[in-house]
Amino acid sequence: MYSKLYFVMFLLGCTFYTIIATFGFMNLNHVNSTIKYIEELEDINFNLHKFLRYSRELAIRAMTLDSDAIEKEENNMDSILDLLQEKYIPIIKKYSSQGSSDFPVIYYDKDYFKGVIKSRFDHLNGFDLMKIVIVWGRELLNTPSEEWIRRVKDGENVLLDYRIR
Repeated sequence: MYSKLYFVMFLLGCTFYTIIATFGFMNLNHVNSTIKYIEELEDINFNLHKFLRYSRELAIRAMTLDSDAIEKEENNMDSILDLLQEKYIPIIKKYSSQGSSDFPVIYYDKDYFKGVIKSRFDHLNGFDLMKIVIVWGRELLNTPSEEWIRRVKDGENVLLDYRIR
């Protein structure tokens, strides 16, 4: 009689152990996927800030009138833009239909007819912001170093360029 009781208790113990081990494994997989997602977001944030820093360095290099330094910054920016476009746009594309952020972005826009820069607050989601950064980054890269140097020699403060702000 006791042997049957021990056997049933053993089976119950094995069943509970299997259930606990299965749920523990599922929980660990969920934690690992969440950590991977956070790492991807951190990587996007890091490279986006790195690109913005390079764009400011481009303007500073232009003020030194050194075309080699400008081209070096353009190469750095181009490699990061390629990374943003090829690696991160597919990741954040699935969030393109989500609502805008609660935190506004200061958006500088050039009025080509009046020649003035207007600023406004805009609420964007991450996908829209990344697309704007890529478009403006490509515009910066399509500006030749001679144009930057000419603008500096003409007395223009290139740090006030709407794409760099």
